[in-house]
Parts: sequence; structure tokens; C-alpha cells
Amino acid sequence: DFCDAGWHIKCLDLPLSDVPEGDWICPRCVLDGITSAQMQAKIAHRSVARQLNAAPNLYPDKQMRHRDAAAQQLHGRLLLQNFMDPTTKRLRPYWGRVHFVSESRRPRYFDVHFEDADVYDYTMAEVKPYLQPVGTVLPAGVTLPNDSEFTGQSSSSQ
Repeated sequence: DFCDAGWHIKCLDLPLSDVPEGDWICPRCVLDGITSAQMQAKIAHRSVARQLNAAPNLYPDKQMRHRDAAAQQLHGRLLLQNFMDPTTKRLRPYWGRVHFVSESRRPRYFDVHFEDADVYDYTMAEVKPYLQPVGTVLPAGVTLPNDSEFTGQSSSSQ
């Protein structure tokens, strides 16, 4: 399930006779509006997390150096991703800025700083679907924390 909470199949409001096969969304997550797409994204994230437990490659080959360089090129790009708004309990778009951290963080090259001051680490595959075209500017009224490197404003004026 999505939230990793434990559920007894016989204790649910509508008891189940067997453990469901495939994806299952618990009653609390259903009420929170969790979708199958979000469930699939979490499963993909878990798969990446398992890969991260492997020791880092300290001697990158040509392909890996090419991927590292491609990741560096995304530094500063804007992305737009839907998240659950904690107040309204509805999905809403949040703007974020991609910060390339280091090749040593491979494959989680990036920290993405969002407008609500949340920071998440991302892989190249996680960043790409949400990237905005080069040259995209933030909409009026949207500011990102620690964004002075990209806006030319000092942090005290934000």
C-alpha cells in the first residue's frame, strides 16, 4: 500500500477475504485522494532507493561521465510538480528549482528546492518528467527559497 501502514484484512470496515494482489490503497489513503499513478510513482521510488544501497562507482566509465555532464546541465532549471496541499488536501502544482549537488551523489544528483521550502533529492529520471522548458520564468508572486543565484537578487531582498 502507499503509506506503509499495517492493516488486518479482517479489521477493515469492509473486511477482505484474502490479501489483495497487486497494488492496494488503504482506506485512509483513498480518503486523502491517493491515486494509482501516485502509488506507481512510489513503487518506482522504492526501486531507486534499493539501487542506492549499492556502493558508489568511484571510477566512472565514459557513459557515466556523459550522464554526469548531462546532469550538471540541468542545474538551475525550473520544474513544476503536483503535490498534496496540506491545507486543502488537494493536489496542486508546486514550482521548484533543480540544484545539481555532485557526481558523488549519483544517481541522486539533485536537490530540488520547492516554493514551500521543502527540499527533496531526485534522480535524473525523477526530474525529467517535471522539467520546464529552458527560459521558463517563475509566475508572478511565486518565489523560491535560496534562489538568489538564479534571480540575481540578494537573499535579504527576498
